[in-house]
Amino acid sequence: MMLGQVMQDLGGIGLDAKVDLVGTILDRHLGRLALDQQTAISLVNKMGDERRTAHIVNVLGCLQQRGLEPSARLASAAINACKRACEWSKALAILGQMAASHAELDTIAYSAAISICEK
Repeated sequence: MMLGQVMQDLGGIGLDAKVDLVGTILDRHLGRLALDQQTAISLVNKMGDERRTAHIVNVLGCLQQRGLEPSARLASAAINACKRACEWSKALAILGQMAASHAELDTIAYSAAISICEK
């Protein structure tokens, strides 16, 4: 599946990879037309399921640069992906990134961020 190949390619780049490199990988596999909320949510859920959230903040930034407006559902999915991977610092970075972009965050996103910090 396409998301599996994205995950494989993201796993092959260093942790210091820039948003542009992450964007190149996303463009190669997803194309510009497929960048919608459901595709983004599926990608971050897969990242969380595989506990491979190293580039999750860059993925969200890249999607935002390509015109995908951040939503509460996407923020919640990304924060929960970090929660499954025990990455509280990335979850808080996502919360900050979403707040900085004036995304409408809901109680679910905040609750997810709070619950990951409890562990």
